[in-house]
Amino acid sequence: MSPIPRCRLSIFKLGGNDYVAITRDNADIIECILSFDATYSGGTGVNAKPNKRFGGSLAYWQNWANKIFAISSATTQEKEYKRFVDELVEVVDRSNATHLTAAINGRGKTAKRITTKCKTLQDLKNELSKDPFIAKNGIEDVDPNHILHKLSEPLPSKKGSMRCNISFASKFCQFASKILGASYEYSKYDNIVSKALPAYINKYLNIKYNSGYFLTGGKSLSEKTRKYAKYCNCIDKILEKVNAGKSNSQQISREEFDHIVWYTNK
Repeated sequence: MSPIPRCRLSIFKLGGNDYVAITRDNADIIECILSFDATYSGGTGVNAKPNKRFGGSLAYWQNWANKIFAISSATTQEKEYKRFVDELVEVVDRSNATHLTAAINGRGKTAKRITTKCKTLQDLKNELSKDPFIAKNGIEDVDPNHILHKLSEPLPSKKGSMRCNISFASKFCQFASKILGASYEYSKYDNIVSKALPAYINKYLNIKYNSGYFLTGGKSLSEKTRKYAKYCNCIDKILEKVNAGKSNSQQISREEFDHIVWYTNK
Protein backbone atom coordinates (compact mmCIF):
# COMPACT_ATOMS: atom_id res chain seq x y z
CA MET A 1 0.00 0.00 0.00
CA SER A 2 1.24 3.53 -0.80
CA PRO A 3 2.58 5.65 2.10
CA ILE A 4 -0.66 7.63 2.60
CA PRO A 5 -1.60 8.52 6.22
CA ARG A 6 -3.61 5.45 7.24
CA CYS A 7 -5.27 7.28 10.12
CA ARG A 8 -7.39 9.13 7.57
CA LEU A 9 -8.27 6.22 5.29
CA SER A 10 -10.57 3.36 6.20
CA ILE A 11 -9.01 0.03 5.28
CA PHE A 12 -9.74 -3.67 5.27
CA LYS A 13 -7.27 -6.49 5.84
CA LEU A 14 -7.01 -9.54 3.61
CA GLY A 15 -4.27 -12.15 3.42
CA GLY A 16 -2.05 -10.12 5.72
CA ASN A 17 -2.29 -7.01 3.52
CA ASP A 18 -4.05 -3.68 3.98
CA TYR A 19 -6.37 -2.39 1.25
CA VAL A 20 -8.13 0.96 1.12
CA ALA A 21 -11.89 0.51 1.26
CA ILE A 22 -14.24 1.83 -1.44
CA THR A 23 -15.97 4.65 0.44
CA ARG A 24 -16.99 8.23 -0.32
CA ASP A 25 -14.58 9.62 2.29
CA ASN A 26 -11.67 7.61 0.89
CA ALA A 27 -12.52 8.68 -2.67
CA ASP A 28 -12.54 12.34 -1.62
CA ILE A 29 -9.15 11.99 0.09
CA ILE A 30 -7.57 10.28 -2.93
CA GLU A 31 -8.98 12.84 -5.37
CA CYS A 32 -7.54 15.61 -3.16
CA ILE A 33 -4.13 13.90 -3.11
CA LEU A 34 -4.17 13.51 -6.88
CA SER A 35 -4.92 17.21 -7.32
CA PHE A 36 -1.60 18.00 -5.59
CA ASP A 37 0.48 15.16 -7.04
CA ALA A 38 3.15 16.58 -9.38
CA THR A 39 2.22 14.06 -12.07
CA TYR A 40 -1.35 15.34 -12.22
CA SER A 41 -1.20 18.94 -10.98
CA GLY A 42 0.11 20.65 -14.08
CA GLY A 43 -2.80 23.06 -13.89
CA THR A 44 -6.56 23.02 -14.34
CA GLY A 45 -7.18 25.92 -16.72
CA VAL A 46 -7.59 25.97 -20.48
CA ASN A 47 -3.93 26.93 -20.94
CA ALA A 48 -2.58 23.91 -19.00
CA LYS A 49 -1.05 22.15 -22.01
CA PRO A 50 0.47 18.65 -22.01
CA ASN A 51 4.16 18.21 -21.27
CA LYS A 52 6.46 15.26 -20.61
CA ARG A 53 5.02 14.67 -17.12
CA PHE A 54 1.50 16.03 -17.48
CA GLY A 55 -1.23 15.02 -19.91
CA GLY A 56 -2.85 18.42 -20.09
CA SER A 57 -5.85 19.60 -18.11
CA LEU A 58 -9.36 18.40 -18.84
CA ALA A 59 -10.29 22.04 -19.50
CA TYR A 60 -7.49 22.33 -22.09
CA TRP A 61 -8.75 19.31 -24.03
CA GLN A 62 -12.41 20.27 -23.71
CA ASN A 63 -11.65 23.77 -24.94
CA TRP A 64 -9.82 22.38 -27.97
CA ALA A 65 -12.68 19.97 -28.69
CA ASN A 66 -15.24 22.78 -28.44
CA LYS A 67 -13.23 24.85 -30.92
CA ILE A 68 -13.27 21.93 -33.37
CA PHE A 69 -17.04 21.52 -33.00
CA ALA A 70 -17.42 25.24 -33.77
CA ILE A 71 -15.43 25.17 -37.04
CA SER A 72 -17.81 25.70 -39.96
CA SER A 73 -15.51 24.52 -42.76
CA ALA A 74 -15.65 20.71 -43.06
CA THR A 75 -12.14 20.61 -44.52
CA THR A 76 -10.65 22.73 -41.74
CA GLN A 77 -12.55 20.80 -39.08
CA GLU A 78 -11.27 17.47 -40.43
CA LYS A 79 -7.67 18.72 -40.42
CA GLU A 80 -7.95 20.00 -36.83
CA TYR A 81 -9.72 16.84 -35.69
CA LYS A 82 -6.85 14.71 -37.01
CA ARG A 83 -4.33 16.92 -35.24
CA PHE A 84 -6.39 16.59 -32.03
CA VAL A 85 -6.42 12.80 -32.31
CA ASP A 86 -2.69 12.61 -33.08
CA GLU A 87 -1.83 14.61 -29.97
CA LEU A 88 -4.33 12.81 -27.75
CA VAL A 89 -2.97 9.40 -28.76
CA GLU A 90 0.56 10.56 -27.97
CA VAL A 91 -0.44 12.00 -24.60
CA VAL A 92 -2.45 8.94 -23.49
CA ASP A 93 0.35 6.61 -24.57
CA ARG A 94 3.12 8.63 -22.95
CA SER A 95 1.35 9.44 -19.67
CA ASN A 96 0.16 5.85 -19.17
CA ALA A 97 3.33 4.10 -20.45
CA THR A 98 1.29 1.87 -22.79
CA HIS A 99 4.27 1.56 -25.18
CA LEU A 100 2.64 2.11 -28.57
CA THR A 101 6.10 3.12 -29.74
CA ALA A 102 7.17 -0.54 -29.42
CA ALA A 103 5.11 -1.12 -32.58
CA ILE A 104 6.18 0.12 -36.00
CA ASN A 105 4.66 3.63 -36.24
CA GLY A 106 2.40 2.55 -33.39
CA ARG A 107 1.04 5.97 -32.52
CA GLY A 108 0.47 6.97 -36.14
CA LYS A 109 -1.32 3.73 -37.01
CA THR A 110 -3.44 3.97 -33.86
CA ALA A 111 -4.49 7.54 -34.66
CA LYS A 112 -5.35 6.42 -38.19
CA ARG A 113 -7.58 3.68 -36.81
CA ILE A 114 -9.51 6.29 -34.83
CA THR A 115 -10.01 8.72 -37.72
CA THR A 116 -10.90 5.89 -40.10
CA LYS A 117 -13.55 4.50 -37.74
CA CYS A 118 -14.79 7.94 -36.67
CA LYS A 119 -14.61 10.50 -39.46
CA THR A 120 -15.41 13.50 -37.25
CA LEU A 121 -15.14 14.46 -33.60
CA GLN A 122 -18.92 14.08 -33.30
CA ASP A 123 -18.60 10.55 -34.70
CA LEU A 124 -16.00 9.82 -32.02
CA LYS A 125 -18.28 11.14 -29.27
CA ASN A 126 -21.17 9.05 -30.59
CA GLU A 127 -19.01 5.94 -30.77
CA LEU A 128 -17.69 6.41 -27.25
CA SER A 129 -21.25 6.78 -25.95
CA LYS A 130 -22.05 3.20 -27.00
CA ASP A 131 -21.80 0.30 -24.56
CA PRO A 132 -18.65 -1.53 -25.76
CA PHE A 133 -19.74 -4.96 -24.51
CA ILE A 134 -21.84 -7.71 -26.06
CA ALA A 135 -22.73 -11.24 -24.96
CA LYS A 136 -21.38 -14.07 -27.14
CA ASN A 137 -22.66 -17.55 -26.29
CA GLY A 138 -23.40 -16.36 -22.77
CA ILE A 139 -19.91 -14.87 -22.33
CA GLU A 140 -19.47 -11.10 -22.17
CA ASP A 141 -16.90 -9.70 -24.60
CA VAL A 142 -15.93 -6.46 -26.32
CA ASP A 143 -18.01 -5.72 -29.42
CA PRO A 144 -15.65 -6.34 -32.39
CA ASN A 145 -17.16 -3.32 -34.16
CA HIS A 146 -16.58 -0.93 -31.26
CA ILE A 147 -13.63 1.46 -31.31
CA LEU A 148 -12.36 -0.09 -28.06
CA HIS A 149 -11.87 -3.36 -29.94
CA LYS A 150 -10.40 -1.67 -33.02
CA LEU A 151 -7.76 0.02 -30.87
CA SER A 152 -6.98 -3.25 -29.09
CA GLU A 153 -6.21 -5.15 -32.28
CA PRO A 154 -2.57 -6.20 -32.80
CA LEU A 155 0.10 -4.07 -34.43
CA PRO A 156 3.44 -5.44 -35.69
CA SER A 157 6.18 -4.69 -33.19
CA LYS A 158 9.72 -3.62 -34.01
CA LYS A 159 10.86 -7.05 -32.79
CA GLY A 160 8.70 -8.87 -35.33
CA SER A 161 5.92 -10.04 -33.01
CA MET A 162 2.34 -8.73 -32.82
CA ARG A 163 1.30 -6.49 -29.91
CA CYS A 164 -2.27 -6.15 -28.64
CA ASN A 165 -3.05 -2.77 -27.14
CA ILE A 166 -6.10 -3.20 -24.92
CA SER A 167 -4.58 -1.26 -22.03
CA PHE A 168 -4.04 1.75 -24.29
CA ALA A 169 -7.49 1.28 -25.85
CA SER A 170 -9.26 1.38 -22.48
CA LYS A 171 -7.28 4.42 -21.33
CA PHE A 172 -7.84 6.32 -24.57
CA CYS A 173 -11.58 5.61 -24.48
CA GLN A 174 -11.78 6.62 -20.80
CA PHE A 175 -10.05 9.98 -21.32
CA ALA A 176 -11.63 10.81 -24.68
CA SER A 177 -15.09 9.97 -23.32
CA LYS A 178 -14.51 12.33 -20.41
CA ILE A 179 -13.24 15.12 -22.67
CA LEU A 180 -16.18 14.85 -25.06
CA GLY A 181 -18.89 14.29 -22.46
CA ALA A 182 -19.84 10.91 -23.92
CA SER A 183 -22.55 9.04 -22.03
CA TYR A 184 -20.49 5.89 -21.30
CA GLU A 185 -17.79 5.82 -18.59
CA TYR A 186 -14.89 3.43 -19.24
CA SER A 187 -12.73 1.59 -16.73
CA LYS A 188 -9.00 1.74 -17.40
CA TYR A 189 -7.39 -1.68 -17.85
CA ASP A 190 -4.35 -1.33 -15.65
CA ASN A 191 -1.91 -3.90 -14.26
CA ILE A 192 -1.83 -2.38 -10.77
CA VAL A 193 -5.62 -2.41 -10.51
CA SER A 194 -5.73 -5.86 -12.16
CA LYS A 195 -3.40 -7.29 -9.53
CA ALA A 196 -5.31 -5.77 -6.59
CA LEU A 197 -8.82 -6.34 -7.96
CA PRO A 198 -9.16 -9.96 -6.69
CA ALA A 199 -8.84 -8.68 -3.10
CA TYR A 200 -11.69 -6.22 -3.67
CA ILE A 201 -13.82 -8.90 -5.34
CA ASN A 202 -13.17 -11.17 -2.36
CA LYS A 203 -14.07 -8.41 0.11
CA TYR A 204 -17.19 -7.03 -1.59
CA LEU A 205 -18.52 -9.95 -3.64
CA ASN A 206 -17.18 -12.93 -1.66
CA ILE A 207 -15.73 -14.46 -4.85
CA LYS A 208 -12.12 -15.64 -5.03
CA TYR A 209 -9.72 -15.14 -7.95
CA ASN A 210 -5.96 -15.65 -8.06
CA SER A 211 -3.96 -12.43 -7.72
CA GLY A 212 -2.78 -12.54 -11.34
CA TYR A 213 -6.10 -13.54 -12.91
CA PHE A 214 -6.94 -10.14 -14.41
CA LEU A 215 -3.45 -9.23 -15.65
CA THR A 216 -3.30 -8.30 -19.35
CA GLY A 217 -0.10 -9.95 -20.54
CA GLY A 218 0.67 -13.09 -22.56
CA LYS A 219 -2.75 -13.89 -24.04
CA SER A 220 -4.53 -13.67 -27.40
CA LEU A 221 -6.69 -10.68 -28.28
CA SER A 222 -9.91 -12.63 -27.71
CA GLU A 223 -8.71 -13.75 -24.29
CA LYS A 224 -7.72 -10.18 -23.43
CA THR A 225 -11.06 -8.68 -24.49
CA ARG A 226 -13.03 -11.28 -22.56
CA LYS A 227 -10.83 -10.77 -19.52
CA TYR A 228 -11.33 -7.01 -19.75
CA ALA A 229 -15.09 -7.51 -20.00
CA LYS A 230 -15.02 -9.61 -16.82
CA TYR A 231 -12.74 -7.06 -15.14
CA CYS A 232 -15.27 -4.29 -15.87
CA ASN A 233 -18.20 -6.46 -14.87
CA CYS A 234 -16.62 -7.20 -11.48
CA ILE A 235 -15.89 -3.51 -10.89
CA ASP A 236 -19.49 -2.65 -11.76
CA LYS A 237 -20.81 -5.29 -9.34
CA ILE A 238 -18.61 -3.90 -6.55
CA LEU A 239 -19.85 -0.37 -7.29
CA GLU A 240 -23.44 -1.56 -7.44
CA LYS A 241 -23.01 -2.96 -3.94
CA VAL A 242 -21.20 0.00 -2.36
CA ASN A 243 -23.49 2.55 -4.05
CA ALA A 244 -26.75 0.82 -3.15
CA GLY A 245 -29.22 3.18 -1.48
CA LYS A 246 -26.92 6.21 -1.76
CA SER A 247 -27.67 9.54 -3.37
CA ASN A 248 -25.87 10.44 -6.61
CA SER A 249 -23.52 12.77 -4.73
CA GLN A 250 -22.42 9.94 -2.43
CA GLN A 251 -21.88 7.30 -5.11
CA ILE A 252 -18.45 6.17 -6.29
CA SER A 253 -17.72 6.42 -10.03
CA ARG A 254 -15.63 3.99 -12.06
CA GLU A 255 -12.88 6.59 -12.27
CA GLU A 256 -12.88 7.10 -8.50
CA PHE A 257 -12.73 3.33 -7.97
CA ASP A 258 -9.76 3.20 -10.34
CA HIS A 259 -8.02 6.03 -8.48
CA ILE A 260 -8.51 4.46 -5.04
CA VAL A 261 -7.21 1.04 -6.06
CA TRP A 262 -4.44 2.27 -8.38
CA TYR A 263 -3.00 5.07 -6.23
CA THR A 264 -2.97 3.09 -2.98
CA ASN A 265 -1.43 -0.04 -4.50
CA LYS A 266 1.19 1.42 -6.87
